[in-house]
Amino acid sequence: MDAPILFAFDNPKHSDYVLVLKNGSAVHTTIHVSNLVLSSFSEYFAALFTNNMKETHEKKVEIKLSRYEAALFYPIIQSFYTGELVLPSLGELRDLEVEPEARPNDIQQEQEQPASADEGQQEENRGQKRKSPDSEKGEQNDVETEGEKDKQKEAEKGGGEKRGVEKEGDEKGKEVEKGVEKEEQDQEEEFEFPVESEEFQKAQVYVDVVKLLDRFGIERRFKSCVDLLEKERNSILSACYHLLILDGVLEHVAEIREYKQSLVDFITKEYINFDKLWKEDEFLQLPCIALKTVLKRDDLVVSCEATILQALRKWINHKPEKRAHHLPELLPLVRFSQIDHAYLTDYVLGYAN
Repeated sequence: MDAPILFAFDNPKHSDYVLVLKNGSAVHTTIHVSNLVLSSFSEYFAALFTNNMKETHEKKVEIKLSRYEAALFYPIIQSFYTGELVLPSLGELRDLEVEPEARPNDIQQEQEQPASADEGQQEENRGQKRKSPDSEKGEQNDVETEGEKDKQKEAEKGGGEKRGVEKEGDEKGKEVEKGVEKEEQDQEEEFEFPVESEEFQKAQVYVDVVKLLDRFGIERRFKSCVDLLEKERNSILSACYHLLILDGVLEHVAEIREYKQSLVDFITKEYINFDKLWKEDEFLQLPCIALKTVLKRDDLVVSCEATILQALRKWINHKPEKRAHHLPELLPLVRFSQIDHAYLTDYVLGYAN
């Protein structure tokens, strides 16, 4: 039922139920709705209207939502009648007197998670070698200092030009349960995403809408909302931000899984010529989840494995106090067997000093 029937929306003459969107005693708004219309779109309401519950007899359904959630839920219900999902503007959302945890431009935390068992297994099963820059006409990487340049030459002699495969079993024992608690609102940010920009705020709003759709079993609107989210992806940084805010959430939604895979493909395609791009300022802004996505690739174009180590050190040193704890999940992505032993020893000693 996607044919427009706007005349019936919130019209008591064409409705048999009333939705009351509220939080505690505070009523945000009421909507006159049709049982048949809501049931055709939502598994939640279909079950509610047919299970002989109290709401079935009282013809009134109270739904607990924050003011921010109610502002997003209203157009979702309206879309059942119009066939189009039209969300409120960011200005309208900012004007809401909402709880701090529900304010869209307050959602700026990193949702970083530790390495999972699946990632460890992927490392064990790697059977391909990464491509050398010669096969892709990539350029030779320059190290940052003259002293490191000499070490780099030694590494190339011993480590070779292609990324190899680490020994099986190296990743066993690093299984960590996924599900780190969200950081507090006032905690200092780890990455400097321009969350004040509209594209990032819109992305968060769209994700919140998908969460509401999922909560009320409104699967027919998933695609239209993901399409809106995809329109806001216009740079590597925005793709990283989308991947970050979707990390660990809505994984059972097929449309979200497909979109996350498209983000991974987009990021890795941009960073496939790693020798060149790890020196760019944008590289330092990558969140850990995006960096892991890139370093796991077997087709990464890199002069030698020592380059990966150099890039990882540069990324950590950009904000060492906030990134050092990621080393246990990033170091296993470096293929140490492809690095010259003498260079590695000198490098580690130099780092320690």
